[in-house]
Amino acid sequence: MEELRDRPFHKHVELEPRFGKRRTVRTVLDAGRVLVREWPGEGGPKKMKAMATVLAALKGRCKPSKARTALIEAAKADRILAADREDFPEAAE
Repeated sequence: MEELRDRPFHKHVELEPRFGKRRTVRTVLDAGRVLVREWPGEGGPKKMKAMATVLAALKGRCKPSKARTALIEAAKADRILAADREDFPEAAE
């Protein structure tokens, strides 16, 4: 079995999976948890792509930035992207 390894995103992503409830996603593992446990409804094809990309990043097959981009695209498609931390330079790490 392959070892899964969590890795941080270079910038956080703010989601609002439920009305009035914000969720800050800081790592690849956080993204996986949101996609599996907190995503509203079934989601669409971009959610499925994000899930596959997050798993690949956890396995070390792609960079965390690729998983972050896939998460953002899925969140935009399902209208739950609250804010991309690139909008808030003081929060960038």
